[in-house]
Amino acid sequence: MSKPWSYSIGERGNRVTVFERTKGGTLYAKVWNPAARDGKGGMSWRSLEHRDKTAAKAYAKKLSGRLEADEEQIRVGRVTLKQLSALYEQYVTPTKKPRQQERDRARVELWTRQLGASKDVTKIGSGEWARVAAGRRSGAIDSRGRPVPEGDRRPVGKRAVEIDLRFLRSLCEWATGWKVNGKFLLAANPVRGGGFPIESERNPKRPVATDDRYERTLEVARKKTMRVRRNGSYTTEPCHLHNLLVIVAWTGRRIGAVVELRFSDLRLERTPDAPYGGIRWPDETDKMDREWYAPIAEPVRDVLDRIMKDRPGVGDGWLFPAPGDLSRPLNREVANHWLEAAERTAGLQPLRQGLWHPYRRRWNSARKHLPLADRATAGGWKDARTIIKCYEAPDVDTPYKVISEPRPIREVR
Repeated sequence: MSKPWSYSIGERGNRVTVFERTKGGTLYAKVWNPAARDGKGGMSWRSLEHRDKTAAKAYAKKLSGRLEADEEQIRVGRVTLKQLSALYEQYVTPTKKPRQQERDRARVELWTRQLGASKDVTKIGSGEWARVAAGRRSGAIDSRGRPVPEGDRRPVGKRAVEIDLRFLRSLCEWATGWKVNGKFLLAANPVRGGGFPIESERNPKRPVATDDRYERTLEVARKKTMRVRRNGSYTTEPCHLHNLLVIVAWTGRRIGAVVELRFSDLRLERTPDAPYGGIRWPDETDKMDREWYAPIAEPVRDVLDRIMKDRPGVGDGWLFPAPGDLSRPLNREVANHWLEAAERTAGLQPLRQGLWHPYRRRWNSARKHLPLADRATAGGWKDARTIIKCYEAPDVDTPYKVISEPRPIREVR
């Protein structure tokens, strides 16, 4: 049997490799990142989200050429924000997922607008740092650094400001591990230290959806419809929202992973360990780039059976295709709009700093009496400590039980 396909181009340090992880599967790209593993270096890779080998070769040639050109053009010594961000966007950003790539570009735009493209990054001052932080916090500038008219300003939370500040710090930290002509691009991180504070949110809001909220929203979702384009004309069909909400609520998965499920990800064979089957959650849609398998509960199986009955013979199509283009997965922003509308119709107040994630927290909080490691595996958390920090909420009655139901502690005899 032949090996999975791969193709490499470029000299050492600028070599780009495109490859299959499994024969006939999705294509990936990888490049060497000297800043990975805390400066020790390592391979950074990303899914190309297609199987076109010709397109993959063209991508590898283009990226390798740009990397080689950058090494010739960037002068070691005075490094401008434009030079640094261009190199980062060309070498690191393509290894990230699409949403992360867009966020990178927005934050590069923010700092370039505020500091200037020609700004020598080694001379960024504490006053400039504080000015940008204050502008973002007050809403005077938006997430791309554009000024906002006074009447339209909306203050943002500390967490949003923290992420923007940490991006510039991590960008400069990455440059301390990147060599050009045998020398590091930056000798030290110019925005690290007491003069460049980052204020973290002490008590971040992490709302949890209640069972009542879930049931009322689900009732509304059952009645919602959507206009679907088929063969050039539109038809009215049941909306995806009901099925999405059931799967999120009963698997604990992120909405971004659910909307990009394919029929080939379903493992519907019933076994003693998975009486209703399971789902393979691919690494391409996982926040930590890890593939998971988890069994499913009866409500999820009922949803999947209905989908299979309504759309037989779809092969490896999307479980939730976009209504306007069945060849593409549902855009999560559309799913967000549907959920917001359903909660309004149900007479529910919006949860601050949460839309789909409160249902993921609900999934975990309802199972906190079960072992932490098992919850992490079933719900897709790579680090179980994240569950305790960000996803676990106290019950109303549990604190009293903690106080009033101690276990006896005896001397060993």
